[in-house]
Amino acid sequence: MLKKKLLDIGLGTVMALSMLFVCIAANAFSGDATDNAFAALLSMPGAEPAEGFWDFPKPDDLPVANQAALTAYLAKQQKAGADFNAYRHGGTLLHHAIRAGQDRTAIWLLAHGADPRKTLQGGTDTAVTLSANYKRDKVLKVLGSVYGLTTTVIRPAPPKAPVDAARIASLSFGSPSDDKLAREYMRKLAISVSSYNPKTEQLAASEAAIAGWSALAGRLKPEIYARIVDDDQALGNLVLMNSRSAAGLDSALAGVPKPVLQRHAQAALRGLVQRAWVQFPHDASQSPSYGVPPELWRALWRHLPKPMDYAEWPALAGRIQPELWDELFASGYANHDADTALQCLPSDMDAGSFRAAWPLMQKRFANAREAVARTILSPFRLIGSQHPACYAAKDTETRDKLLFLASQGIARPVRGIDRRRLGDSAKVLLPAMDPFIDDTPAGKPRLVDANVNCRFELSDVLYRELLNNTVVKNAADGTMSVRIETVQLVEIPGDADCGLLVGGSSQIGGYVSGAVDTFTGPELNPTPSCPDPSDWYEVWHERGGKIERLNTDLGGEDNVPRLFPVKDTVTGRRYYLHDGGQNGKCHGGHRLPFTFEWKQSPQGLALMKNTASPDLEDALYAQCTFDEKTYVHCDGLPAMNVTAEPSIEPNRNSAFNDMDLQAFFKVFRKTQFDEYQAAVQALDRPRLQQFKTEGVPGPWTAQALKSLAGSALPLADKRHRIAWLFADHAQLARALDGEVLESLAGWLPRKDWGPVWGVVTSDREAYHYGLAYLRANVAEKKNDALACDIDHAQGLMCGETWGVDR
Repeated sequence: MLKKKLLDIGLGTVMALSMLFVCIAANAFSGDATDNAFAALLSMPGAEPAEGFWDFPKPDDLPVANQAALTAYLAKQQKAGADFNAYRHGGTLLHHAIRAGQDRTAIWLLAHGADPRKTLQGGTDTAVTLSANYKRDKVLKVLGSVYGLTTTVIRPAPPKAPVDAARIASLSFGSPSDDKLAREYMRKLAISVSSYNPKTEQLAASEAAIAGWSALAGRLKPEIYARIVDDDQALGNLVLMNSRSAAGLDSALAGVPKPVLQRHAQAALRGLVQRAWVQFPHDASQSPSYGVPPELWRALWRHLPKPMDYAEWPALAGRIQPELWDELFASGYANHDADTALQCLPSDMDAGSFRAAWPLMQKRFANAREAVARTILSPFRLIGSQHPACYAAKDTETRDKLLFLASQGIARPVRGIDRRRLGDSAKVLLPAMDPFIDDTPAGKPRLVDANVNCRFELSDVLYRELLNNTVVKNAADGTMSVRIETVQLVEIPGDADCGLLVGGSSQIGGYVSGAVDTFTGPELNPTPSCPDPSDWYEVWHERGGKIERLNTDLGGEDNVPRLFPVKDTVTGRRYYLHDGGQNGKCHGGHRLPFTFEWKQSPQGLALMKNTASPDLEDALYAQCTFDEKTYVHCDGLPAMNVTAEPSIEPNRNSAFNDMDLQAFFKVFRKTQFDEYQAAVQALDRPRLQQFKTEGVPGPWTAQALKSLAGSALPLADKRHRIAWLFADHAQLARALDGEVLESLAGWLPRKDWGPVWGVVTSDREAYHYGLAYLRANVAEKKNDALACDIDHAQGLMCGETWGVDR
C-alpha cells in the first residue's frame, strides 16, 4: 500500500522532495558558524599561509591564541551549527590543525566529528598522511589506536656524500660503482663549462676543478682511464669540459685509446657541437662571436676517425667560422644545400663578413647563388616552410649585401616580397632590393579550390563518441589531452563517407599559471613567456559501427586551423591547404599557406604536412600576398579568401570548414535540439528520460537553463524544471559555464543552488574566473547571502580575499 502511495505521488513530486532534501542537507550547517571556526583556527600561530595572505573577517569573540581557548570556541561554534568537515583553502579544520601543529586541537576535532578519512580538496592526502608528513606523532598515535588508520612512515634516506674532487681522489676504481662516480663528476664539470656567462669566481673554480681532474686522470692506469671514458656520455662530457682550451682538448683526447674514440666518435662530436653558435654584433665594426674557436675544431678533427657522421647536425656550417668550411667538409660533412646548411647566416651577417665568406659559399653550396639572396630577403616576405625565416640585419647591412650580390651578377628574382612591409626602411632598402623582387603577374594559379566528394550523416555511433569521449590526446607521446571544441568534415581518399577532423586547445589538467590558492597558502606559478601550444587534432572515421582514429600532425598553432580542399592543376593531386594562421606572441610573422596530404604512416593513413614540396611553395608565393585587412590573400582560392560572417546561421555545408562542436550538434541534430528544449519547457518527463538515455550535449542543457531565466513560467514551475535538470550532476557539469551561472543568479532561490556548488567545488580552477565575475555582480546587487555561498564554493570564508602580495 505504501509503495502504491509513493507511486501515486508522481515522479515530479519525488524530484521536488529530493531537491528539498538536497537543500536541507546543504543548509543543515550554519555557514557563519563554520566560517567563525575556520577564522579562529587559521588565526592561531603557525596556521598562517606559508606565503602570501588570507584576509578574512575576524569574529568579535575570537579566542585568545592558545589551544584550550580554541577548542572551547570550536565547541561553541559546533553548537551553533558549524560543519567540522567543510573545506576552506583546500582542507578541513582537521587538515589545517595538523598543518599548523595544533595537535591538541586536531585530536579534539577527531573526538567531535571530524572525519579522518577525508582527503584534501583535489588531492589524496588524508589526516594520516598529513600527520606523517608534518611529523605529528601524537595525532598519528590517536589515528592508529582509535580509528585503525596507519601509514608507513618513509624516513628520508641520509644525504649522499657529495661527488667532489676529494671523493673522486679517494676512489680505488676497483668496482663499476667507482667508474660511475667518476663519470658523474665528469658530467658535473661539463655542466660548469656550459653555464652561460659565468662569474669570474665561478670560472676560476671550474678551471681549477678541470685541471684537478686532468691531473688525476694522468695518474690513473691507462686501462682504468680507458674503462671510465668508454661510454657515450663520458666521452661527450670529456670534450665539453675541455672545450675552453685547444691544448686541453688535444691532451685529453690523446689519452683516449683509438678504439674508444672509434666507438664513441658521435658522442665526442656532440660534446663540441652543443657549444657551436655565432652572434653578429649590432655594430658592424665589431667582429662576430663564435662559441667554438677554430683551434678547438681542429683539435677534435685531428683525433676523431674520418669520415665523421654529421647527419644529426645538418646546419653546423652556419654555426662555425667560414674559414673552417673546407676542413669541415674534409672531415665528412656533406650538406651542400645552402638553405639547410647555412640557415639564417646570410641574413644575420654584417656586409663585411658576408663579402669575405661569399667565395666559400659559392664553392661549398651548390645552390648559393639562388638561395642566399632569398635568405637575406626572408624577413620581408611571408614565412614559408621550405626555406629559413630570419630576422633582418641593420638596413644598411642588408642593403650593402644586396648591392654586393648584384655586383657579382646575382639577381635571382624572389617572389613574395611585399614592399608595403618595409615601412621606414623603404628609402634605404628599396633601391637595392628592386633587382631581386619578382612581382611579375603569376599567370594561371597552380592551386585552385576543389570540391569535397564525400557524404556525411551524424550517426548514433559518432554522436555518442562525441558526447562521451570528448578528448584528443597528443599523438606524439599521448601525455596531454585537450577537449574537443571544433570539428570539420574532411575527405578521405577512396572513401565515400567524410571523416571528422576533431580537436581543440583547452588542455585537461594542464599547468595553471599565475596566482593560485593552495592548502599551504597562495602561490605564484610562473607564467611562461612562450608556452608550448596545446592544440591537437585527429580524424575520426566510422567504419562498421566502430570509430577509427587517424593521425594528423595538425596543431601547434594556438588557434583553430582553417583547412580548404585544393587541387594542383599541374599534377592533378588533391591537398588540404592551411591558411597559415597562428596565434600567440611567440609565433613570429605571418606565414605562407601550406599543404597537407593523406599519406601512409606506420600507424596507417594520416593527414600530414608536406615538408618537401618546394615547387608547391613557390606556386603559393606566386599566388599569395600579404594584406593588412585579410592578412593573406591568394589568387585562385576564393574559399580561403572569404571570412565567414559570425552572424550567419551555420548549416550543414558550414561543417566543411572549422565549426564549433556545439553548433555542429545543433545543425546535425536540429530536430532533437528543438525537441529537447520543448521537453524542458513542458517538463515532459518521459521524453526527457529518453533524452537522458540517448545522451544530451552539455550546451543543450545550458541553453535550457538560460531559457528558463527569461521564461514567463511561474517560479514554482521553473523550480520543478530546475530540479529535473540539476538531478543529473554529470550533465550539469557539462552544461555549467559563466553565462549559465549569470542567468541563474537573477532568479533562482538560494536554497536551490546546492547541486551547482557541488559541481563548482569539484573543479574550482575551471570556474574561478566565472565565479569571480558572478560574485562581483551579486555583491553589487546587494545579494550578500549568494555572495557568501560563492565564497564558500571557492573554498573561502565569507568576505575573504587572498593573494600573493598585498
